Amino acid sequence: MGNHAFACGGKLMLGSDAPSLVFTNLLIALGYVLHFCIVLPRLTHMEELGHNVVPGSGWLMTILQISARSLSVIMLWVSALMDPGILPPVSSPVKAPVPEGVPLGGPLGYRYCSTCNIFRPPRSKHCNSCNVCVSKFDHHCPWVGNCIGERNHRFFFIFLVCISAMTILTTICAFEVLVDSFQNTSQSVTNNDGTTINISNMQRLWKAILSVKLTFLFGSFTLLCAWSLTSLLCFHGMIISVAQTTNERVRGVYRFGQVENNADEGCCHNWYIAACKPCPVSRLPIDMSSQVITDYETRPEMVWNDDNEEGGDVSSRKLEAAKASVSAGTGKSDDNNINRSEELCIAGSKDNSSSKNDSMSSPIETPTNGEKAGVTRKNKELEKIVEDQV
Repeated sequence: MGNHAFACGGKLMLGSDAPSLVFTNLLIALGYVLHFCIVLPRLTHMEELGHNVVPGSGWLMTILQISARSLSVIMLWVSALMDPGILPPVSSPVKAPVPEGVPLGGPLGYRYCSTCNIFRPPRSKHCNSCNVCVSKFDHHCPWVGNCIGERNHRFFFIFLVCISAMTILTTICAFEVLVDSFQNTSQSVTNNDGTTINISNMQRLWKAILSVKLTFLFGSFTLLCAWSLTSLLCFHGMIISVAQTTNERVRGVYRFGQVENNADEGCCHNWYIAACKPCPVSRLPIDMSSQVITDYETRPEMVWNDDNEEGGDVSSRKLEAAKASVSAGTGKSDDNNINRSEELCIAGSKDNSSSKNDSMSSPIETPTNGEKAGVTRKNKELEKIVEDQV
């Protein structure tokens, strides 16, 4: 369905950006490894020397980071594998019926999606990346590899809270190591001739950075991540407070009060709905592995060879008409006539296929009078059989 990949009979699904999801997990795992290999040993050494401002703060930060990282990974996978609120498309040549008694068009009306052949409800949108319509569409997140919509937005928000807390804690730990290195850096430098020269604080800071280069680089990276993730977290907190989505906010649907937001019931009640309202039931089929089987006995398959746009092969349709007329008229079939009509149909289909192949490989030739007479005779014989049976 769309660009999603389903597994376990549809119980698990991956969005269109599954490789980006793997990259996000690798980034989280890399930060976990670097913290334990670079930052934690220095924090432990500072604890042993009694340089920590708060005794045991190193291990406390580590425990908090482990909890935040574990919960962020769990929420990441829940957001990625969960149905965001996909509106199943309708595969039919007939246009979906227009819903009655509901507003059509406009920012808060039902809109027709020609790709999915459905009238999607208000606040939903067709995602070009996943190629499906999503109910209460917020945005498509490449880091999660899935759309964020009605069913997985709360889990995505928890993921933002955890990943922001993790990056902030990592930055604090790295900054604590850098401050300790700065305090341990001497304020003077002894030259080779034995003279002592006082150095400025900027020179001391530079020497401290050089002594903990990897920790400084790691802390700088986590600081940038913390800034961007915290900003995104604040933005989503703001749109939850006013009961909007990212898509509506970017499009300016409710700007200047032109359209009334009926979903806004106050800041506190909006947060209650976002956090405690039961998750809507998925509209996807329970078992995605089920197959659709056509009943060919009541609806026979037509042979399609482009002879007629409405019904396919003309000879096949005439054969079916002959059989139907025999069974409906007399209840008994003339085996000779049916077999003869089948032979004529087979011959006609062979003539059609051979003529098409010849037309592709050789220039167009004008049929002779004998060929025209043969085709006319076959058509008249077939029509005579049908009329006799009727």
